[in-house]
Order: sequence, then structure tokens, then C-alpha cells
Amino acid sequence: MKENIINRGFKDKFLLKINPIIQSNDSEEFSRYITGNKSTSDRNKNSLKFLQWIKSNNHLPDAFSLTLSSEIEKLIKQQEELKLAFYNLKSKSNVSAFLNIKVSQLNYILYVLSDFEKYTEFSIAKRRGGERTIFAPRKPLKYLQRRLNEVLQICYSQKLPAHGFITGKSILSNSVQHIKKRNVLNLDLKDFFPSINFGRVRGLFLKEPFNFNEEVATILAQISCAHNQLPQGAPSSPIISNMICSRLDQKLMKLAQKYYCTYTRYADDITFSNTKRNLPENLVEEISQIIREEGFEVNEAKVRNQPKIMRQEVTGLTVNEKVNINRKYIRNVRAILHSWEKEGYRIASKKFFGKFDRHRFIKPSLSNSLKGKIEFIGSIRGKDDELFNKLSTRYSKLTNDPNIKAFESNKERDKLKKETLKIERTAKIKRKWQDYDKRLAHNPKQLVIFLQLFSNPAAYLRNLVHKNYFDDNFDLPSLLKEARNEYNFKKINLPSFIRSLIEQKLFLNYKKNGLYIWEKDKKSPLVADEQFYKQIQGFKRKYRFGKADSEETNLLTEIRNMIKEGDLSNLIGKIEIDGKVEDAYFYTDVDAVIIAIRKIFNMFLRFGKEEDYKVKITYYTEGEKKILELCHIGTRSYTSVEDFKKRIDDGSGELGEMKCITLKSRCDWQIEAKFTDGLYRVKILDSENQANICHSEELPELKYDNSFTHKLIFI
Repeated sequence: MKENIINRGFKDKFLLKINPIIQSNDSEEFSRYITGNKSTSDRNKNSLKFLQWIKSNNHLPDAFSLTLSSEIEKLIKQQEELKLAFYNLKSKSNVSAFLNIKVSQLNYILYVLSDFEKYTEFSIAKRRGGERTIFAPRKPLKYLQRRLNEVLQICYSQKLPAHGFITGKSILSNSVQHIKKRNVLNLDLKDFFPSINFGRVRGLFLKEPFNFNEEVATILAQISCAHNQLPQGAPSSPIISNMICSRLDQKLMKLAQKYYCTYTRYADDITFSNTKRNLPENLVEEISQIIREEGFEVNEAKVRNQPKIMRQEVTGLTVNEKVNINRKYIRNVRAILHSWEKEGYRIASKKFFGKFDRHRFIKPSLSNSLKGKIEFIGSIRGKDDELFNKLSTRYSKLTNDPNIKAFESNKERDKLKKETLKIERTAKIKRKWQDYDKRLAHNPKQLVIFLQLFSNPAAYLRNLVHKNYFDDNFDLPSLLKEARNEYNFKKINLPSFIRSLIEQKLFLNYKKNGLYIWEKDKKSPLVADEQFYKQIQGFKRKYRFGKADSEETNLLTEIRNMIKEGDLSNLIGKIEIDGKVEDAYFYTDVDAVIIAIRKIFNMFLRFGKEEDYKVKITYYTEGEKKILELCHIGTRSYTSVEDFKKRIDDGSGELGEMKCITLKSRCDWQIEAKFTDGLYRVKILDSENQANICHSEELPELKYDNSFTHKLIFI
């Protein structure tokens, strides 16, 4: 019974096609199907497993058996050749030849492209709240990772307790091990993929069974990792994570045997169960100790013991008496079907996406999503299950019966399609501009020179934001044309937010409202319409800090308003602001700087554990430079300066994001602090450092003892 459940998902995929061929006794068709049924290549391990399963579970005619045996022998030989070639890699040229790529192309992918250019980064909502960051590799890196995954699948010796990312195993095979147990203990590994860093992956390739030299191990780790971690979303990450966890599985298996427990692991979900009255008293502590020894950390918020009297869940499935699906999931599927039957496709689609998929950028069709949910029920409960057959019948009627309208009308269908395409385009544009900002060279002076055009009497852009440009020969279309040409010439290396601001708040505003106002009496819209003038004043406050008036944003006022909001109000009484901050005057992307200051304040709050900590804000000038200091007194860094720099250069955390997107090309940025290995100034963004990596220099002393100071340097 257990074996049938475990293999159910693996075999159902093929039986519908293979059984009619076997029954027809057509050996030629059987041979064509067998030789052509390899999902990625002739050497794919999954294909070999499939053929071996057919041979052991079907009574075949002799001609079929000979064809099958011959194909199995051929696949085994090909796999052994591939495995041997992989183990014999000695140099970069060997690796490139094995991966079917030129050395120059491999160098370009690994050493010229940044991690931001090699991956598309996005977030998806977790089931229990929060977000999961996905790094989807782009071509041709994805090809290299798939090729690496293919050979690692052949090399990997599957461990009994591991069920994640393994062909023939699933959440079902993981859950079935814990049926009818008195106690079920669930634990979760915190930040599973990010915990596996570059060093651990490189170490995997240096050790048994690979024993690669340092050059080959480093190259393979560089193909596999991004931002100093194993990227969730890469084809090679699942198999590598299982290999890294092999020793963890062995230790936890021994612990389970010691206490007569059953142990399984599905990716980062760890489950122990037993049939005794209680779990061993120190079991959780011993498990946590082993997990820490293996370089992982337990997510304390997700540790839960489920006795028999409760609903026992393992990887989302209930296991009290048999493996089953949560009733809530089934009720939701029924509710969607009912809504589609009674209210039509469009209303049901709105309800479905509003409830289940509100965080998605791209929404799938309701019919496909519903089909997937019903198929999932069938994969767990079995295809002969009464509930599954009832739901399938209702779904088939909705999609096939001409008497039931899947869409209320063609107009409704087209409207839904347009809405989906609009969401897709918005998400694509957002990702495109984020990638653009990450590739942008850091050059804040160029931004300042451009923004000063709005105050330069000789510039056309200035005349779009100041009242004093109008006379009897005023011609707005000509002015807009010249200003657009001036902007297009300068915009190439501007941050995306500034470009969007100018396009939306200036040019689009003039196109929609300004030209209409000008057509009425041939006067400047800034003079002829007070409302339009106020809109342009709002635009002017976005590119310059200065006096507290309608045309400039005052830095002191913004900071004071900031610390009155939400959690930042905890800084009241702790913060000391220099009076010169009120006189701060410089050109920049105002919104980006305010976002950065808010993030820094939030970090101060998170790390301000001492009761006597203070925050001191000062502003001063050094020649052409305007410097804003945000100093957290009463704290320090608990990492070495090299680790600190590496994390930021990799784009990790809030500081990495501030470097790559928020402050890049807005200002230079330095941090002065006490690290575990001394006092240092770290130059995170530096106009003179075009390599765009952090530099550090040792300091004899800090301005304030035990302090962590951010310096934002504007030109």
C-alpha cells in the first residue's frame, strides 16, 4: 500500500500512453515511444528510472522486453560515460567543453555579467505570510545550471529520509511515513537556501565523491551561486541542497533510530514522529544542536508538536488516520466551482484571484488554476476517489458543455484578458527599470548637472518650471520640443525614478493640461492657471532640498515629520538634530534620499538595544561637498569589515539594496564604525571608484566612541 502511494504520481504520468501500446502488441511503436520518451536528453536519469519501472511492473511480450533491456543498457552506459567525464574535470577548458560552451563565453557569463544581470529577482507570497525571494536565472546561465543539474542527478545517491526534489518522491511520499503516529513533530530550517553560501557549495565539490581541484570547484560553485548564496529558483539548487544536507540527514536518522522515531525531510521541512505516549524530553534540543552543527538554524516560530488528539499535518497534508487534504482546501475548490456555475466565469475569477493570488504580478486563468487544484486532490486521494471524480465531472461540464457559459460574453472575456496583460506589462516594466538601475554607473555629479538645468537661465527645461518666461511671442509647442530634445540628450545615465518623474509629472502634465490651457489665450500655463502652477511646484520639490517654501523640500522638516510616524516615533527623545540641517541646500533625487534616511532610522531602531543609545544628525560642507551624517551612538558592527563589505557588494539585505538601487547615482555613501577587527571607514558608493565595489580604510579613532555613522555626501 505504501509503495503504491509513493509511486502513484510517478507512474500515472505515463500509463495512459504506454498501456494502449502494450495491449496493441505493436513492438515498433513501443520501440519508438521508449527511445523518444526522454524528457531532457538521452542520458536523463529520470528516463532510466521510468524504463526500469516498466520492466519490473509490467508483464511484457518477449519482443518488448528485448527492446526495453537494450534501451536500459544503452542509458546506463551513457550515464556512466557522462559521470566519468564529469569526475575527470581538471581545468576551466575541461569544464567549458563538458558544458558545451566556449571558454570565452564561460568567462563572460561568470566574470563580466553581474549577478543582477544573470538573474531576474522577484518575490512571491508565502502561504503563512511574508515573502519568498526568487532568483530566476536568465539564458545562457540557465542552460549551464540545467546541464550541471543533469549530471549531479546521476551522481547523487538518494538518501532514504530525503523526499524533496527527488523523482518519484513528493509531499505525499513524505507524509505517508507519519500515518497513525501518536506524536508528530515539525521543524523548519530558517532561510534554507540563503544559508547555503558559496563556500559551502565550493567545499561540496572539493570533497568526496568529486575531489575536484580548486579551479574546477570554484567555477562550478560560481555557476551555482548568486549573491553568496544558493539561489532559490535555479535548476541546480535543489540537487545541491540535498547533497549539502546528506550529512545532516545521516545524523538526524541516527538520532531518530536512537529514540525509535521516524524521520523525513522535505527541503527545509523536518518531521519526527513516534508511536509512544510522548516524544523524548530533549529531542528538540538535540535536533537543534545537530542542525546548528551542520550550518543551519531552526525557525523557532515553526516548531510544533502535534499529538494524536490534534489534526496532525506533514508538508500540508493531514496524517492522523490516512494521508488526506485539508478540508479548507477542498471547501475552497467547491466554492470556486459553485461560483463559476452560478455567477459566471468573470465573477468567479475575480473572487478567486482576490482571495488566493492577490500578490501575483501575472495571474493565470481560472480554468487552469482550478484544474491544477483538482488534479492535486486526485494525486493525493487517488484517481478512483469519489470526491475527485465528482469535482472532475463538475469541472468538465463547465469547460465542455455548450449549455454552460464559461464566459458571460466575448466582451467580458476580452476585458479580463486586457486586465491580465496590463498587470503583466506593469510587472515587466518594474523589473526592467530595477535591472537598469542596478547596471547604472555610479555618477551623482552627472545627476546634479542635469537637475541644475531646471535653474539655468540658458536651459529650455528651466522655462517649463518658472513663471518669468513668457512674452508676446510665447510658443509652448516649440518650447516643449526644445525642452524634450534637451532632456533626451541628457537622460541616458539618469536613475529610472528621475526619468519617470520628469516624464509623468512634467512632460505628460504639459501634454494633457498645459497645451489645453495655452490654446485658450496663448499664455504660459504657469501664469494662466493657478492649479497647474501648483502642480509644477510639486514637481520642483522633488529635485532639490532647500528652504521650507513651496518650491523646495526642507530636509529638517522631512526628518521631523518622519520620526512622528509609526515605529519611528520611538526615536523621539533619542534623536538630536543639528540646527544647520535646516539650511541644507543641494540638488538630488529627493524621494530616494528620504527613503534611504527612513531605512537607516529603521536600522537604528532594530539595533538600538541599549537604553542609553542616541541618534545624532549633523550637516556641514567641505568645499563643494554637502555632508549629512546620521550617527547611531551606543552600538557597533558585530561582523568583520571584510564580511560586511562582501554582503553589501553581493546586494544582500537593506544595505545592499540601498547601494544597488536607492542611493546609487544620488550621492556618495560611507560608513564609519567599530567592526570586530578594528575601526574602519567603508566607502560603499564612491564617485572616484568606478569598479563599484566597497573599499575600506582603517581609522585611528571614531568621532564618537561605540558609534555607527552613515555619511551621505552630496555634490
